[in-house]
Amino acid sequence: MKSILRRGAIASFIVSTLIGSFLVNAGRALAIPEQEIIKILDRVPVFLIGNNQGVLLTTEPGGDKKGPKVALAFTSPKDAQSYLEQVKKANPNVGSQGKVFVQPLSAIYIHNKESKEKKDVTFVFECCIPSQQNVKDAVELLQKDGKKVDQLKSTPLFVARFKDKKGYLVAREGEKIVDWPIFFSKADLMAALEPLKKQDPKLANNIEVEVLDLASLMATMTSKNEASFSAIRLVPPRDAIEYVVKNQPAGGASQSNAPKPAAKPAPKK
Repeated sequence: MKSILRRGAIASFIVSTLIGSFLVNAGRALAIPEQEIIKILDRVPVFLIGNNQGVLLTTEPGGDKKGPKVALAFTSPKDAQSYLEQVKKANPNVGSQGKVFVQPLSAIYIHNKESKEKKDVTFVFECCIPSQQNVKDAVELLQKDGKKVDQLKSTPLFVARFKDKKGYLVAREGEKIVDWPIFFSKADLMAALEPLKKQDPKLANNIEVEVLDLASLMATMTSKNEASFSAIRLVPPRDAIEYVVKNQPAGGASQSNAPKPAAKPAPKK
């Protein structure tokens, strides 16, 4: 089986905050070439569960759905570990062999994209499972914005926009947009905005948080053709960054082996 694990990709992840001069209007949600999308996703760690041989834990599709088994990808290492503990209780023989693996979101994106083009697909990823706090924050913001929320479309994302809704908070060098941060965590976005409140209180007072979703953002980036999205920087949750820094092996090589579907399914989440 072809490996989707991207050794060394996470090693290049750079932690940064909002920088530069912040100006209104990042333009419409437009797209970038495939290689640029991969580059953006390379910097986002997600967390999988497998054994020491790199065999991924899979579960059956939810409800009455038919299709390949599903491997869960979490945005938070704590949530991945918590799910592993559930597996250990429900199925000790399988769970006792489990561990949390970190992989770049680009690997999951590539695997799922290639799976759509194949007839015989062993498994796909459900990506990316957000923390309950981020779900709660997203629902509250959407309801505050007058939207009825029965279920989130996909993983919520948080971005700073101007209250007149004419543009997003971005960093520019001249006329070129050089940084467009989009966060997986509302709390991390608010923390990143703290320096701006001190530097320019008037500008900061005109900022609010908008909820996007990962699936829609990806659909836009893969269906349009505009260079504006090259500046997008998906900012992972802080605990994900801390996990990667703490567990990065010496020499920068990413951990784990090639994933394969698990011999036994995990309990449904």
